[in-house]
Amino acid sequence: GAYKRPQAAEGVAPDAGAVLKRAVAGSLRKFEAVQQLVVLRTESAQAQPLAEAIDRARLPDVAGTISGDNTILVICRSAKDAAAIADRFRSMR
Repeated sequence: GAYKRPQAAEGVAPDAGAVLKRAVAGSLRKFEAVQQLVVLRTESAQAQPLAEAIDRARLPDVAGTISGDNTILVICRSAKDAAAIADRFRSMR
């Protein structure tokens, strides 16, 4: 009678890239690259799931994320990487 979290088919891991694309398309409202950082804005309570999707995608340009309720700070390895990540998010929207 308790809630059970849905799982992927046994032995099949979800495609992290596809999950990230859906999360960006559904949650990301605006963003801005500032030097090696990218600030993402979402609706209330949507930042954590998006940050989780970014982390699980293991993007090589991203060192990590910090999220709040409606804001995510994406820490990139360089300003060039931040610009590339911003372009990637732009194309996913």
